[in-house]
Amino acid sequence: MLESKNKYLSLVIHALVWMALFGTNYGFFSTIIDPVQAFTRTALMLSIHFILFYTFWFLLVPEFYVAKRYKQFWIYTSIVILLCAFIRLQIKMQFDVNTGLIGPRLADRFEARGFLVSIGASSLIAGIASLIRISRFYTRKTREHEKLTQEKTEAELQLLKAQINPHFLFNSLNNIYALVLTKNEKAPESLMSLSQLLRYIIYETSAFKVSLEKEITYLQFYIELESLRLVNPNSLHVDIQQVETNLQIMPMLFIPFVENAFKHSNINQGGGISVKLHLHQDNLTFICSNTIGSIHKTIDKVGGVGLENTKRRLEMLYAGNYKLSITQKELTYTVKLTITL
Repeated sequence: MLESKNKYLSLVIHALVWMALFGTNYGFFSTIIDPVQAFTRTALMLSIHFILFYTFWFLLVPEFYVAKRYKQFWIYTSIVILLCAFIRLQIKMQFDVNTGLIGPRLADRFEARGFLVSIGASSLIAGIASLIRISRFYTRKTREHEKLTQEKTEAELQLLKAQINPHFLFNSLNNIYALVLTKNEKAPESLMSLSQLLRYIIYETSAFKVSLEKEITYLQFYIELESLRLVNPNSLHVDIQQVETNLQIMPMLFIPFVENAFKHSNINQGGGISVKLHLHQDNLTFICSNTIGSIHKTIDKVGGVGLENTKRRLEMLYAGNYKLSITQKELTYTVKLTITL
C-alpha cells in the first residue's frame, strides 16, 4: 500500500515538473515569437528532453550502470547524448532562423557554438536523470538491506530467547526435584516461585523489551528460588535497588549470569555469591560476583548456552550502549555489566 502511494506521488511530481518546464519555456518564447510557433518549438524541444531523460531513467541506468556494465553504459551514454544534441540543434536552428531569432548570416557561425551548447544541455539532463535514478536505487537497496537485517535480528532474538527459557526451566526443575526428594518443607514455596517465573516467561518475554521494574522482580523471584536450597543464607549477598521507572530492558538479561554464579560457586561448601543492581538516571549497573569452587560442576548438558546467548543478544540490541567485563581471578569470578537504557 505504501509502495503504491509512493509510486503515485512520484508520478505526480514528474508530471508537475514537466508541466512547469513547458509553461516556463512557452511563456518566454511566446513573448518574442508567434504563439503557435512558440508552442511548436517548446513541444519539440521538451519532447527531445523527455525522451533523453527517460531513456536514462528506465533503460541506461538500471540495465547498465546498476548492473555494473560500466563500459557499455558510457558508450551508450555518449551515443545518446550526441544524437539528442544533434536533433536538438536542428530544431533550434530551424525555428530560430525562420522566426528571426538569429539572422541567416549568423546561422553558420552559430551552428558550431550551438552544437556545444546542445551537448552541454543534453549532458545536464542525462546527468540529472542518472543521479536521481541511482540515488533512488541505492536508497531503496539500503532500506531493503536494513529491513532484512532487522528481520534477521528479530528472528535470531526469538531463537535465542527460546533457547534461554528451556535452559532456565531445566535448572529450576532440578532444584525443586532435589527439595522434593529430601522432603524439604520449602518445596511448596519453591513451586510457587517457579509458577511466578513461568508466568513471566510465558506472558512477558514475548516482547523484545520489558519494563525494568518487571525484570528486576523476575530476578528477585529467581534468586529467591535458588536461595531455598542454601545451607547458610549469609553466603548470599543481594543488593538490588527497587525502581519505579518507565525504562525498558531486554528480558531475561541478568538470569544467565546469576545462574552461572550459583552453578559454579559451590555456595553450600563455603562459597559465596554477591549480586548488585543499581540504576542512576538511565545508566544501569549490574555486578555479579561469586567464588570459584575447586570442582566445577555442570547442572545439565546445555552448558554455557545461556551466557553465550545473552552476550549475543546484548550485541544485537545494545551495540555501542553497553559494556560487559568478565574477570576471573584465582578464587573469584566477577561479571560487571553497564547499560545505557
